[in-house]
Amino acid sequence: MEALFNEGHSIDQPPLFDSSNYTYWKARIKIFIQAHDYNLWNIIINGPHTHNALIVDKETIQLNAKAMNILYCSLDLNIFNAISSCISANQVWEKLKMIYGRANQEEELSSQEVKEANLNLCLMAHEEGKKKKKKRQRKKK
Repeated sequence: MEALFNEGHSIDQPPLFDSSNYTYWKARIKIFIQAHDYNLWNIIINGPHTHNALIVDKETIQLNAKAMNILYCSLDLNIFNAISSCISANQVWEKLKMIYGRANQEEELSSQEVKEANLNLCLMAHEEGKKKKKKRQRKKK
């Protein structure tokens, strides 16, 4: 059967993360996993723990394995190599956040700085326009 969607845009395939646009991938993979099985998302966020005690029952181990499988399938080879030593889905998630979340925050800061600079330029132009208008009004009098 021919694929209806490109890679990463299927309801059956997790979105692919290739180290670009972490925030976009993070939002998409979160919804993908929650739609698949919300218990998987809990394992990713909280780890296989409850009240600081490690749970090692068969169901929890299986949920962790399923969550890791989805995360592994959503990563390109270079990113996979960076997280392949993790033993839980929670460790994978936290390591990705540590590596790519920080870089993304820096990009967002740079973007915010650009927005602030543009806003300052607009404000300065507005103030300059006000000054010129006042000068013209004084000259008319």
